Amino acid sequence: MPPRPAGTRPTLSLVAETAGTSVPTVSRVLRGGTDVATETRARVMEAVRAVGYTRRAQGRSEAARDETGRSQLLGLVVTHFGGSWANLLIAGVGREAAAAGLDVVLTPAEPLGDRVSRVLRRRTPGVAGTLVDPASPQFGALFATGVPAVLMDPLTTPPAGVTCVGVANREGGRVAAEHLLSPGHERLGVVAGHARHLFSRARVDGFRGTADTGTGGGPP
Repeated sequence: MPPRPAGTRPTLSLVAETAGTSVPTVSRVLRGGTDVATETRARVMEAVRAVGYTRRAQGRSEAARDETGRSQLLGLVVTHFGGSWANLLIAGVGREAAAAGLDVVLTPAEPLGDRVSRVLRRRTPGVAGTLVDPASPQFGALFATGVPAVLMDPLTTPPAGVTCVGVANREGGRVAAEHLLSPGHERLGVVAGHARHLFSRARVDGFRGTADTGTGGGPP
């Protein structure tokens, strides 16, 4: 990828050049168009992420015109739908969406699925995602379009400017360690998730910090 001059914004032309395709094709991908080959769509999304493209802020008149074309469907991208945790999450999002006059469309966060394109085609006024990977090319394409997004407990660190809501994972690790230390246990261990995931690292950090300083507690 050729270097771009300092201080300049990445353009659709740069995305197209990086992906080896045309500007109209890039534009169709960022609108969620269906008339783009899967391979080409993946290259465009990766190029968007690689060059750091984001859509320019719209002018007042353009934003007003765009708003009239928005649907009333809030997108909720969920990793899984089973269990009480998912039910509580969906209920909470649904309650707040209803208060704002919106309906919720659930989209499974399938690793190989084209979920972001489906979200973009709905012209949704916003997207909420839980336990998703914001570093993926697909989510990079979503952020580039300027659609408002909120991530709940993302798997990896999101880009600057993306709003996040987190669970008190570190505090949970601390409470677990205190529970084991209180009856006098001295040899503690942790069965954790993937070290790449933010919530797994936070839980282990909270547990380790308490175990390292607790009475009789050594490093897990």
